[in-house]
Amino acid sequence: MDQHIERITAVARRAAHADDRLRQAMTLHLVIVFPTLIALITAFTDNWPAAAVTTAVLLSVMSALVAGFVVHTASQGTGRVYFDALDLKQAADSRMLAHAEEMARADKDLRQRDADLRHANAFLELLSFQSKADLLWMNMILHYGCQIHPAPTRQEIIDEAMKFVVAQRATLFRMETSTELFDFAVYLHDPDSGLLQNVWRFKHDQHPGGKLGRSWAPGQGHVGKAFADRCSKVTGDTSRPEASALLATAPACTREYDGATYRAFASFPIGPAAASDAPIGVLTASSNVVDRFNYGNTEVLRHAALALASLIILTQYQRH
Repeated sequence: MDQHIERITAVARRAAHADDRLRQAMTLHLVIVFPTLIALITAFTDNWPAAAVTTAVLLSVMSALVAGFVVHTASQGTGRVYFDALDLKQAADSRMLAHAEEMARADKDLRQRDADLRHANAFLELLSFQSKADLLWMNMILHYGCQIHPAPTRQEIIDEAMKFVVAQRATLFRMETSTELFDFAVYLHDPDSGLLQNVWRFKHDQHPGGKLGRSWAPGQGHVGKAFADRCSKVTGDTSRPEASALLATAPACTREYDGATYRAFASFPIGPAAASDAPIGVLTASSNVVDRFNYGNTEVLRHAALALASLIILTQYQRH
């Protein structure tokens, strides 16, 4: 910065000096040319001898050349000052551009850090709710494990276990609008029919589905795939090509509102009790909002499925 100021000062000094030289040259030009012109006119009007006239003409030409040379030299100095000033302007423009780019990068970095901080806070908040849910389910398992009579019903167990998830859906899954068609459901495998039957459901009032959902065969649809493969299935956007295999089902099991209502899915197998056993059911969540679910924010559903497996199996043992 100091060097840049010194260059500007030097150019300003040269500009002032060139201006002085140009003024002096113009004054000298007038001082030389006017008397010479007067002498030349007098020589012609007063009929001076030819030699005197020739001398006057030569002096006039020489004075004009000298004055022109002085003016040209001064003009060159002014031209150099102009180009020096132009270089300074280009250098200043380059510095301003570099400064603007640096400010833009700094602003981008600040925005990124602010976004990272918000994501970190959201993640910590999610972890906090996850811990609360885990403590709730652990207390439920301990409570019902010690409760011999009366044994809670399966519906009571599921209602109690899922109460926290559905109540905190805005925090856990960002379901913050009143128009989002959310749907949480628990399916249990029926050995007699071989189907996954919907035994519990909590959904938006405007959701087009019935009080209970459809039954699914193992391997059929998102729910059946999670059961048959014994692993979670999370789909952020059902319109993507890779989701078609998870949603493949028989025409009889499809509804005309499926495409608009089920845009995001998350399905988690419930159980099994042992590694060699099949799951006992599936916990699923869906929404009409694209990318509502991912493997990060649905970790609470995986824990809920594990808790449901323990609680359902525990109540079955108590009843027998």
